[in-house]
Amino acid sequence: MSPPEFNGAAAPTTAANITTKMVNLKAATATPNPSPSEPGDDVPLSPTTGGSLSQDSALTETDSSVNFCQSPPEKFAALVPSDCGLPLEIFTKGNLLHPYLSLQYLDVLSAPTTRAFLVGASNTLFIHKRPLYDVLVQLEEGKIEIPDPDLKRQLSLSMEDLRFAENIVRQVEAVSATLNTNKAPNGTHPTINHPDVFLEGVGWVGGEEWLRYQFKVYLLSLLRSSVCPEGSREYEVFNGNFMTAWKGTHNFRVWVASGPYTSLMELTPGHPHAGHLSMTDMRIRLSHTIQGLDKSRRINQTLATTGTAVVKTKEAVGKLCSNCIL
Repeated sequence: MSPPEFNGAAAPTTAANITTKMVNLKAATATPNPSPSEPGDDVPLSPTTGGSLSQDSALTETDSSVNFCQSPPEKFAALVPSDCGLPLEIFTKGNLLHPYLSLQYLDVLSAPTTRAFLVGASNTLFIHKRPLYDVLVQLEEGKIEIPDPDLKRQLSLSMEDLRFAENIVRQVEAVSATLNTNKAPNGTHPTINHPDVFLEGVGWVGGEEWLRYQFKVYLLSLLRSSVCPEGSREYEVFNGNFMTAWKGTHNFRVWVASGPYTSLMELTPGHPHAGHLSMTDMRIRLSHTIQGLDKSRRINQTLATTGTAVVKTKEAVGKLCSNCIL
């Protein structure tokens, strides 16, 4: 489940009964204003000057120099969520969150009062309701569909984001592999019959609390970097297109209006996984690009088939040569 104080930056959850997720992000890429009475609708972008956020010295970073030095972990741990404007007011009036939505409630998504939604569903009929959603995630097939090119650019992952995701997947898979291989003689799972290594304090990396901390650091770093000048390195590492789109939303206006955030501004701006390019980065980018292609499965199957054929041919030629020598 998502930690309550960090809405929108949660650890991944298992959703065995959910095969399709639909996300409507129209409210995130525009500036919604459905009702003047809703909090934040009439809030100026800058809470101190009433003008542009870039004119507000209290929340604007003037130094655009690149700084790869990250704030120490204890600084992030000491931050109080409410002092940083958290939780973000994402699922408020008209923004719906339904981890599972049955077919009889389909009309709710197209209701005039619905501004945006994030829902999960198992009925394939939802897939055919393309006018309703902007992003479609099919879990069983591992596919993410984003028809709008502009939205696709806004949601694309930067190299730093790919490092962040790669690190999480690698650490969690390592813990999962360890638990699966270290089974008791009777075949039972060690976490059921033995003390929990994470509760014992020796299994921090890859555990639930570690996972929550990673998303906490990411979200706080994003919030801190959002007040840097557009085009700066600290701003662009989170995908400048996304940052610019988010800064035009109702959600961002409400967050800014609740400031200033003195303790948050003490953090070093930038991505927690910022750094120079390496060969590992090229591998991650290539893997991500191939997985995003529609033909990736056929490519992988062809490569696997070709590899098997080469091995079999090599074995056959080897046996033939051996027989000829004999």
